[in-house]
Amino acid sequence: MGWFTITLFHAEDEEQKVITTLHAKSRKQYNLGIFIICGLIGLGLSCVSVIYPTLIGAFGEEPRFIHQLLGFLSHFSLSVLAIALSAIFTRELVKNNQNTWWGVLSILIVSVVIATLKESILQIKGLIWLFPPVHLSLEIMSSEDSIKTIPNNFYWQFAWVFIYASLVIALFFFLSNRKRK
Repeated sequence: MGWFTITLFHAEDEEQKVITTLHAKSRKQYNLGIFIICGLIGLGLSCVSVIYPTLIGAFGEEPRFIHQLLGFLSHFSLSVLAIALSAIFTRELVKNNQNTWWGVLSILIVSVVIATLKESILQIKGLIWLFPPVHLSLEIMSSEDSIKTIPNNFYWQFAWVFIYASLVIALFFFLSNRKRK
């Protein structure tokens, strides 16, 4: 999703972007449209990531609906998080194109590393809240096969991933608006 996000934000050169922005009525509407398109792509890819392996029998046994639902929600929450984090490194905010791709790759790799080092980071009070909550989606994906209902803590974990992504997207709009002034 990081690649899709950067590609969509960089699809138009600056002159074309001005014309499209005029049609969209504002830069905010233009960027919001790109976020919506990215979200729809993430939704579609999340569906494919759950449906396709089920159809070809890639799992050891037939997954129950709850596992498919948790898989879909985990993939979708990760895609929304990747969209938000990648948007921070678009041309809207970063001038150098090389910094765009290195920034996206760095933040996504650091997020995965943090997910594996979660126990060590938890020892430093409050630090885990600053880092992207990739570990929460990975925890949900590795839930037990015997679960029959969604545990209550999963609701809060999904909520935090979406809240974190929303805060990063709000930061994008704030920085983008501030940069233009």
